[in-house]
Amino acid sequence: MTDVLVTSAERHLAFLCGYFSSDIFDASKTREFLDGPGAQMSVLLDHMPDAAHRSALSELGAYMVGDDPKLRVRRLEHPATVHFGIADERDVRIETDTQSRKATVVFGDPVVARSATRKFKSLWDAAVPVTAQELGASATR
Repeated sequence: MTDVLVTSAERHLAFLCGYFSSDIFDASKTREFLDGPGAQMSVLLDHMPDAAHRSALSELGAYMVGDDPKLRVRRLEHPATVHFGIADERDVRIETDTQSRKATVVFGDPVVARSATRKFKSLWDAAVPVTAQELGASATR
């Protein structure tokens, strides 16, 4: 279902997730989105990826560099109790049970999306920036 958010977004994606697992996120679909005009993506991580947890972010380092990177990543000080994704402040996927990955998806409801966006922004502002080097991310496209 995260791929549906990625492919339906036109300009902005925001995700709060464990470590942007390559089992859940398709780096090639994310790359297609980021190659679009004006595309921006923000990712809040609960945990830094490690050898046991392969992150799709490791293939997206080139999007994290420059004066105005298309991909920005930050890490929460403490894991969140919920995970969610937001596409263009319009579509939202909210996962309240992070173990089972059961989620509620709401398309085309700006009220729900605005609420999720406000929550994301408050978490984002308090989070620690993460660089491509810290993720071991490749700088090639």
